[in-house]
Formats: sequence, structure tokens, C-alpha cells
Amino acid sequence: MTNRIAFLFFSVVVLSLFACSPSEPEEKPRDQVRLQLKWLHQAQFAGYYLALEKGFYADENLHVTFIEGGHDIDQCEQLVYGKADIAVTAAETVFLRQTPGHPLVALAAIYQRSAVVFVAKKQSAIRRPDDFTGKTIAVGNMDSGGFVEAHVQFQALMQKVGVGTAGITVAPYDMLYADFLADIVDVTPSYITGGVIKLRNQGVDLRLIWPGDYGISFYCDTLVTSSEYLKNNRDTALRFLRATLKGWQYAIEHSEEAVDATMQYTKSKDRKMQLDMHEAQIPLVHTGLYPIGWMQKEVWQDMHDLLLQQGFLHQPVVDINAIFTSDLLKTIYPSVEK
Repeated sequence: MTNRIAFLFFSVVVLSLFACSPSEPEEKPRDQVRLQLKWLHQAQFAGYYLALEKGFYADENLHVTFIEGGHDIDQCEQLVYGKADIAVTAAETVFLRQTPGHPLVALAAIYQRSAVVFVAKKQSAIRRPDDFTGKTIAVGNMDSGGFVEAHVQFQALMQKVGVGTAGITVAPYDMLYADFLADIVDVTPSYITGGVIKLRNQGVDLRLIWPGDYGISFYCDTLVTSSEYLKNNRDTALRFLRATLKGWQYAIEHSEEAVDATMQYTKSKDRKMQLDMHEAQIPLVHTGLYPIGWMQKEVWQDMHDLLLQQGFLHQPVVDINAIFTSDLLKTIYPSVEK
């Protein structure tokens, strides 16, 4: 009888242990990341959409929320006031929008080549920057909220070719290009991924003038965060960046899927426009020289020097290394040399 009682007691203890032990380990809550987009939902952000749709963010235990941009959305303010964790913004803003106590830092340059081009009608006599003298250029100005990226690169371009801007009439930038179409404006800046496509779809033959062809090297769409966020959430930022770069690699290799994902977010019903936009951005994202997102100190230094020469920066940045970090990229791409 004693042995039977002991056996029953042992059985009860074992069963109680199994009953108390969870059948599966508890799933760790996903880390939240709020991504502020540079503009309205469109193919410009296809890599992020695919990182979400293909489960790359989930694989890194992240829950990523996209915040749509627009005319009234300041990406840098979103970061400074804690309304977003990471933002897609123009590379120049890392210099121009530094705020005391809330420094910004670039994590990766998704567009390693600027999307900004200057366009003239093909039937015009304008073939190079030297031909801008005596013409009307729709770059606007910094005070009136013009096309900031274009304004900066316009000034740098004219200085680079040794022409200057004294003989040029500056007109307001118009994203609908009404004055350009009406021949009131001779040259307008545009994104190769947006306005150029729209103008060509209207049957306008264009001549494109790339600042990059004249030694003006600017990064464009750049992932930026606050130094404070990076300090407190480095591992989250690393996982976000790794999944994002994987999403962009997938987008480049699968254009139709990139557009499929885009169409789930954009209000545009023009699939062809989104496909044209995506295909136009591929050589900006994947240049063939470095991995997607890679950044070089020399490019940031050149941008800084041009902004300083043109008076957009009132004083030099003491440490250019504080403007961007390659640490996360080097972790993701350990075999890449400078």
C-alpha cells in the first residue's frame, strides 16, 4: 500500500508540473517603429512597403507604422517633437535642420544619387548650365518655400561651371509646371522619378541636365533619426535598417511586386505611373558601386562644403562624423570596404 501511495503522489506532482508549464514560450512583443515618409504614398517608398508585406520587419520582431508625408508635414519636426522615430528626408536637411539639443543623424542614403534634374524643352537652345544665362529658371527661393533641394543644387551647379546667377531670372517653383509648359519659364527643376515622367506623359520632349554630371554629388532620400533615439534604440534601429535594405533589394529585383505593394497604399490609380516611377528610381538606389544605403564621408563633406560656400550654412560643422553614422551599415555589410 505504501508503494502505491508513493506512486500516486509522484504522478500528481508530475502532472501538476506539466499543467503549470506553458505549452509554448510567450512571444516577445514587437518593437514599434514609426517611419515618417517624405511625401504621399507612392512607388518612391516601395522598398518600405515590401519590407512590411514580405515579413522582413516581422522577422526582425518589429511593428512598423508608415506616416504619410505631404505639403504640411515637416519630416525633421516630426523627429524633433517625437512624432516619428525615423524619417525619409532630403540629405541636405541633416545640415540645414539641425536643432540645438536635438541633433539629427543619417542612418543610410537610400537614393545614393540625387533625383533632381533641370529640364528644358528639347527644341530650345539650352543644352548645358552655361546656357541658363539670360533665361528664367523656376527654382524659387529658400524664403518662399521653394524647391529646396533644387535651389541648393542650382546655386552649387552655377558656381561649379563658373557662370554665376547674376544674369538669371529666378521664378517660383511650380510642381504643375504651368509656366514651363506655357514657355514663360525656360528651365524647371524636377524629380526624374516624378515630374519628368508626368511631363513626358503629356508629350513634352525634354532635355535633362544632371547636376551630378558636373560634379555636384548629393544624396537624396535619406533615412534620418535623432541622436537621442539612436542612443536609446540602437538595436531597434539596426533591425529596422536591415529589414528595410532587404525590402529595397527585393523591390529592385521584383518591379511588378513593388508596384503591387505600392498600389495597396497610394491613392493613385495609375499603375503605369507608379511602375515608371519605380523603374526610374532603381539606378538611384542601386548604383552598382556600393550596397544599397551605403554612405561615404567624402560625399557628406562635399555636401557640407557646398552648403557652406553658398551661405546655406552659417558656420561649419565641427565634426562631419556627427552628421551621419556608418556603424549600422558596417554591421549589416561587414565585408564592404570603404
